[in-house]
Amino acid sequence: MKTVFKTLKLVLVLCLLPIVPKVTAQQIHGIVKSKTSTIHFEEFSYGENQLQGDIHSNLSGTKYTVNMHNGSKKLDGVIKDKYAKFSVDLSYNDSKIEGEIKRSTNGTKDIWDVNVLNKKLSGKVVHNVLNTVDTYQLTYGNKNISGRTYKELNKHVYELQFGEKTIIGDMAYNVTTVKHTYNLNGDGLTDDEFIVFVFIESIKLINERIAEIEGFQGEE
Repeated sequence: MKTVFKTLKLVLVLCLLPIVPKVTAQQIHGIVKSKTSTIHFEEFSYGENQLQGDIHSNLSGTKYTVNMHNGSKKLDGVIKDKYAKFSVDLSYNDSKIEGEIKRSTNGTKDIWDVNVLNKKLSGKVVHNVLNTVDTYQLTYGNKNISGRTYKELNKHVYELQFGEKTIIGDMAYNVTTVKHTYNLNGDGLTDDEFIVFVFIESIKLINERIAEIEGFQGEE
């Protein structure tokens, strides 16, 4: 009988203990293929999000048409490049992503002023002269997005802070640099914050494409 009472007492104590949810880092994983006129996202996933689709450039490189989907949600619209400035006019799940990103003439700094999913994304991204390090000094709503990404052999290393959360890991290139394989940990990002990261990364990929084209033109 005493054993029964002890068991019931233990069960009661366990039931009254606060339940602490287990928090684990979620992986941002996927493949992006960057070809001549198309940046293709292939199963770019985070948690229950799985983004697929394309960013397609016109021949002159002045207009990028975005056509991606995350399940039933669409990320689409255009990003125009004119006079060293991106004019952004996108929508995601009936919310707008719109504004401007002004690029310095020497390509070392971008000034952001964009509304993303009803919050302001502003600040600057600084690029070193060799275009191997990007330093982020942005704010999204009341959260700072800071840190850097940098090239290391055949990969790009990510060390970013999103408020109190982190995005760390790497993106590996294949030999031709066409295929980008992402292996990142996003520590507790919300679905909207993941889309913000996708948008930031999309601008980074477009900038890389512009730099490659300018590099080819400079060799001619």
